[in-house]
Amino acid sequence: EGLVPTYSHDGKKIAFVYGVVDQTGNGPVDCYVMDADGGNVTQITHDGNCFIARWAPDGKHLVITEGADNGLGVIAVMRTDGTHRQPLTSKVWDSFGGMYTPDGKHIVYYSQEGGYVAAVWIMKTDGSNKRRLTAAELEGAPWDVSPDGRHIAFVSHVNVALQNSIYTISVDGRDLRRLTKFKNAHDVEPTYSPDGSRIAFASDRHSSDASLDLYVMRS
Repeated sequence: EGLVPTYSHDGKKIAFVYGVVDQTGNGPVDCYVMDADGGNVTQITHDGNCFIARWAPDGKHLVITEGADNGLGVIAVMRTDGTHRQPLTSKVWDSFGGMYTPDGKHIVYYSQEGGYVAAVWIMKTDGSNKRRLTAAELEGAPWDVSPDGRHIAFVSHVNVALQNSIYTISVDGRDLRRLTKFKNAHDVEPTYSPDGSRIAFASDRHSSDASLDLYVMRS
């Protein structure tokens, strides 16, 4: 099963993970890279331990989520050929879904570091200067960084059975804004348009069976 495809910034390559998973989505999966037309498929990890991969702006590196031996997620970086793989976060706390800022200087990610349900974190690409950006009560997880690199779109109340709302926050932890306030809705997966003027997201706000539809709004 091929999962989580992401384009390189120049649109010429796609990174994705592939493996045999069970009904809950668990199983050994590895990272692959291919041309945007589907050619030159290349497996770049071989340990069944690469669950999501996103490109660096330079097109030469990927930030990945790998599983630790205790079952928790760890943020790591590697070259696009799978070499020089380096973990950046501790396996003591679950971390997941890293993404580069557009200038390639920082990585934004979700973590439970400190014992929180979830929070948005940012660090330099070598793993230094880790900073928590969101308050504990938001239980936030990032989904995208704006094209100008100034803001992070994230979802509140992940990992709990509460209403999910979409927020943005600046990369320095200021200018927190709540963008969606639909009662009892689960608004998730906010993604910026290429010019940053709009955000697409999924929601069950008009569903009677918890199924998701696609929406778009001004950013």
